[in-house]
Amino acid sequence: MNHYVKTAKKIEISLGIKISHQSVRNWIVEYAKDQNIEINEEKSLIKNKSSPYSGYYVYDEEYLKINSKKHYRLILYDHINNIPVGEQIVPNLKSKTITEFIETITEGQKLISITTDLNPAYNKIMKKLKVKHQLCHFHLMKNINDIIRINNFKRKLTKEQYTFLKEKSKELKQIFNNTSIDEIKQTINKFNKLSDYLPKEFIKITTNHLKKNLYKYLEYITDYNIPKTSNNMENYYRQTDPEHIKKIYNE
Repeated sequence: MNHYVKTAKKIEISLGIKISHQSVRNWIVEYAKDQNIEINEEKSLIKNKSSPYSGYYVYDEEYLKINSKKHYRLILYDHINNIPVGEQIVPNLKSKTITEFIETITEGQKLISITTDLNPAYNKIMKKLKVKHQLCHFHLMKNINDIIRINNFKRKLTKEQYTFLKEKSKELKQIFNNTSIDEIKQTINKFNKLSDYLPKEFIKITTNHLKKNLYKYLEYITDYNIPKTSNNMENYYRQTDPEHIKKIYNE
């Protein structure tokens, strides 16, 4: 109810028109019906019912504060139809909370694959949902490049080492253009042989994380409809988030 009051107040300040918060609520509810959008105020959930979903999704969440309390904005995005499927504001990121959100949003719809960032908590959730779980290549490379940048910032790298690492980072990025799983494995093994020349954090990603989760990075090879990255979600954020709000969100 509080957001309807704030909206009514903004209209009064901006346009000089005094209206009740109930009128604002009625407008929003009617507009949502016209757009085939379901709003569940009790659960703080919005569901797009405009078309059948493809079954190929991207999932993510954003951190935000409501009345000085930590909350999260959960979002499921249809990669093929290029539309948001649903959103929900929740007070926690427990596995049960995320699982119930995805189940509610996709009820009666196809559920084939979900692409996420590298949060290990998603592994259990996707397994329970019995869905193909694709890990985002963009987030992998971002983590690697952050390692290089931080080590360089802390002056732990010589100019030659920095150049060498940037080249290896590009090589690692290119391996996912290959459709041969055996060749991808061989390339990763070559990185592991460079353990004496690469930062420990870099090797930790290639020897531990990437080796353990390799097939979660390769689901796209089995089905070309599965997105390798969550880039379309990032584009959606840019379209829906005011710039000053985006700065307080965490990945």
